[in-house]
Amino acid sequence: MLGRYLVCRERFRVNHVEGLRPADQFNHKIEYGQMWHAAEEAVAGELFPDDARGHHGAGIGVYADKLCRKYPLSQEQIRHWERVCRVQFPIYNHHYRNEPAGKTLLAETVFDVPYKIPSGRVVRLRGKWDKVELAKNGVYLWDHKTKGDVDVEQIRRQLTFDLQTMFYLVALTTYQVQPKQYRLGGEGIPRSEPIKGVIYNVVRRPLSGGKGNIKQKQGETADEYYARLAAYVKDEPETYFWRWRTEITPGDVEVFRRTCLDPILDNLLDDYEWWDWCFREGDRTSVFDGELRARVRPLDVNRHYRQPFGVWNVLAEGGSTDLDEYLATGSEVGLVRGGKLFEELQ
Repeated sequence: MLGRYLVCRERFRVNHVEGLRPADQFNHKIEYGQMWHAAEEAVAGELFPDDARGHHGAGIGVYADKLCRKYPLSQEQIRHWERVCRVQFPIYNHHYRNEPAGKTLLAETVFDVPYKIPSGRVVRLRGKWDKVELAKNGVYLWDHKTKGDVDVEQIRRQLTFDLQTMFYLVALTTYQVQPKQYRLGGEGIPRSEPIKGVIYNVVRRPLSGGKGNIKQKQGETADEYYARLAAYVKDEPETYFWRWRTEITPGDVEVFRRTCLDPILDNLLDDYEWWDWCFREGDRTSVFDGELRARVRPLDVNRHYRQPFGVWNVLAEGGSTDLDEYLATGSEVGLVRGGKLFEELQ
């Protein structure tokens, strides 16, 4: 939500206040990452029926079946990416088999943390922690990413001011000191253990261009094709898997909160309450009336903030969005109203 808000407030308003959004379609880039998380969850014994627990393949299959029911016209694509994930995940596990592991405190855990911002309002920080681990020197948040293209040095440089990573760390540090009623699964993060930073785990999605971007040959069976893909991944794991530990100090978290997250959240709440007033008054065009807003909401402030990394702005890159036609003409063709946001957090 914050990323969308930082790209365009009007498109955010149309999406989150009017409830107008593009009809849902299968997106392999997003869903491959979700399949990967399904495999992690299955291995951790979370969120799946008994016959899927403890085995990554069953977890991937359960999630792929769900996608096929949701997107019946995309079943061929879904089954293809299911096979790719089944190929890559066991190679990934084997690649890291000898890496020492700490104690897992939380795994694939949905969080909903109350968070007080400078205006005195309380917001809910929501998301899903991939894993929280207790190491010898303290607590680390794991962040799993699947990407088609990986710039390791850029990720390293930007990590301590990356919107999602730092948002999740703020939620974790806030959660650590919450009262017992907020403890997830009856457990928490030991208050005596410092939160040291992030273990950033990146997986490059196969068939995303470059080396290893193979196509099925004429006369080649599906099994032969996916076996050939597996050979590419096995032979060059360093092309597909990266993992590094980044120390992030309490000072880093505080700077992110003070200069980025807190002012953005206060701006968003001011805007949202103004948009809601306009929506209830039945005059949606008044959202652009600065003089009216100054009379109705004289305490609203446009707070200064520092732009975080990790916000993809398709408009700045010369692209377009699915809401452009609606903004230009009012046409709702191809759009739907309502529906749940972030179903994975339900």
